[in-house]
Amino acid sequence: MNLITISIACLTKNKFVHVKTAAVMLLRASVRTAAAINLQFNFKLSNKLNAKTIFRFNN
Repeated sequence: MNLITISIACLTKNKFVHVKTAAVMLLRASVRTAAAINLQFNFKLSNKLNAKTIFRFNN
């Protein structure tokens, strides 16, 4: 009885670790994606700003 309880506890613990790892991986992936999108957005924004300032200087 005790051995069964321990093995079940180990199994659930293992599953929990796997779930936790998967969650961490998902979180890291989403953070990376968000950072990439943010970088792209900032780049586009700075390009637009640069274009505007160049336009102002030219006129």
